[in-house]
Order: sequence, then C-alpha cells, then structure tokens
Amino acid sequence: MYPVTNIPRMLFEEFSEKQGVGQEYKIFFYEHYRVRELEERLGVIALGEEAELKRFLLCSAPLGQEELRDCTLSITAGPQSTGVWGYGSGCRMFDMVKVEFRRGFVYLHHPVALVASIILARAAQLVHAEECEVPVAFFQVERYPQGVYTEP
Repeated sequence: MYPVTNIPRMLFEEFSEKQGVGQEYKIFFYEHYRVRELEERLGVIALGEEAELKRFLLCSAPLGQEELRDCTLSITAGPQSTGVWGYGSGCRMFDMVKVEFRRGFVYLHHPVALVASIILARAAQLVHAEECEVPVAFFQVERYPQGVYTEP
C-alpha cells in the first residue's frame, strides 16, 4: 500500500530510471527540486518536496541548473482544505493529488506532448491501483495537535 501523496515521487523515480540521462542535480525554485533531463531531449522532469507537499514537474525546455522554465505539466500531492471549519478542530482536509497544465498550450507535434500523455496515463494508473490508499478526510487537529483552532 502507498499513500496517494507519494505519486509525484513515484513518477519522478520511475521516469528518471527509465528515461533519464546524465546526473540528477538540485536547484532551488521556490523550493528545492531534484532535476533530471530525459533522453533524446524530450524535456526535463523535476521533483519538489516541501513538508507534506510534493510536486512533479515536466518542463519542455532544456534548462540551466538555476531555474525551471517552460513547465508544461505539474502533478501536486498533499493535504488540501475542503473549506469546512470545525471550531476547536481546524480545517477539514483530505490528501489529494491534482494535475495542472502550466502553459496555455503545447503543440501536439512537440515531443513533450507525447511525454505528458504518458506521464498522465501512468499517474492515473497509480491513483486507481488497488495498492493506492484512498484519500481520507481529517481535521487539522488530528495531524497537527500543537495548533490553535479557535477561529478560522
């Protein structure tokens, strides 16, 4: 069994192993990212992990070791608010995984479009696998008991 929040890390490790070339390196882009270029100049993948939030990025442009640019796809996992407040308990939350397209468009003849479709298909397989733990709702106080939850 694996939690849904591990999917970005699983994607990075799987595609890094199968399609990665060169050495993995690290950069700081709002948070620390592990970065790996894909074979045949298909793009770059990156994994950012900050506390409970994990983010997988697919970028179409080869990049320097100081920034991520032209990111096409972002898969983010971690706690998400449901918008419900419980007095003394905090926000009602759940562990989620979501996909965000970060550019207005990608030409379908560009190799990154094919890579993005493969990554999305794999992410969907991981989310719907029997081994994936179903997201469970919780109040903040259950995970972060040291907080003060008297008002929103």
